Amino acid sequence: MRRRRLLRDGSCRGDAYLLSLILHDWNDAECVQILSSIRRAIPSNGVLLILENVIPDGTERHLDKVIDTIMMTILDGTERTRPEYAATAAGFSLDAVVATQAPTSLIVARPSDARARIPDFRVNLE
Repeated sequence: MRRRRLLRDGSCRGDAYLLSLILHDWNDAECVQILSSIRRAIPSNGVLLILENVIPDGTERHLDKVIDTIMMTILDGTERTRPEYAATAAGFSLDAVVATQAPTSLIVARPSDARARIPDFRVNLE
């Protein structure tokens, strides 16, 4: 039931959408379906806020890289890097990826064809 609701066309419209630890449960193709559904529903001046683990660039050890291996082995999901989130953005452009004190980062995305942009999103986590 939950899967069908996420993947069907957006029947609920809003100016802002928040996904918290949703996209890492899905493979790239299903993420594109979810985000495409949201893109069809969100207005051009809307904002999509995504709370997810973002794998850092580089080869150094990081907990999210271990979690990514587990996600790919046990589930059909994956943790992603910033470029991987951008590649699956499905009609959105990433405005910012903000690290938090929690393991998750805040990804701010807006419709990529937006003409009437809303003011920059600012985050103060201190």
